[in-house]
Amino acid sequence: MTGSEARAVVETEQLEAEGALALADFPLRPKELALRDGWLEVSRAIGRAAYEGALRLEVDLPPGLLPRWTSIDVPCGQLTAARAPDGPAPPADAIEIELPEGTTTPLFLKPGAFPIGSWTAPKRPAPNDDVPYERLIARVLERRDGYLRVRIEDRNAVVAWVARSAVRDHEDADIYGGLLGNEVGDSGNDITCRTAVPIHVRVENELVRVGRLKPNITVRTTRVYRGDAELALGQTTAVPFIARRDLRACDFP
Repeated sequence: MTGSEARAVVETEQLEAEGALALADFPLRPKELALRDGWLEVSRAIGRAAYEGALRLEVDLPPGLLPRWTSIDVPCGQLTAARAPDGPAPPADAIEIELPEGTTTPLFLKPGAFPIGSWTAPKRPAPNDDVPYERLIARVLERRDGYLRVRIEDRNAVVAWVARSAVRDHEDADIYGGLLGNEVGDSGNDITCRTAVPIHVRVENELVRVGRLKPNITVRTTRVYRGDAELALGQTTAVPFIARRDLRACDFP
């Protein structure tokens, strides 16, 4: 690896090909999925520069967090292009929190220490606006002296402390009752949404919006996985679903 390029070799039973590959063309991650510097877990990053046997990775943070991205240096021998495995499902009694809409709160490496960043919850768009609403949910890991240690997860994960007074309990458990009681399981429920909601699929660990479910149209769900309602929309190469953050506009008869 040199600069912003890597020398790549692809070998099959019939041939071997070699050539230059731009680092930004393929995602990488550290082989070990562990917290770096006590706050960052990297599942997907982009190489930006190579030097002295190491690679500088650009890591996107979950939406709503500032800074929007950070960089880390990883020795080349500790990198992999393999997709990160799915983590274990949260325990059944896991507590989730969110920020009130339109508010911002600092993120701390330790309770009361100097902030390492901030978390902002946008205001909800008007019902008729066809605008994606990024609602970020965090899972509580620990409590201490008026602070909560939380895990905020998207493509990559951030673990940090927030003031308990700045957040509220996540409301979905009360809204959906038993449907979301199991993080993984069959549901077979009908779903009807009062407003148009986005439909997404996952492609190589990325969330891709592919359309929307129109208001007051009833469709069948196949299961609920980590809070997302997967939809029975016929033969598809990727599983379409309504993300948990958008389900507040939906009812399950």
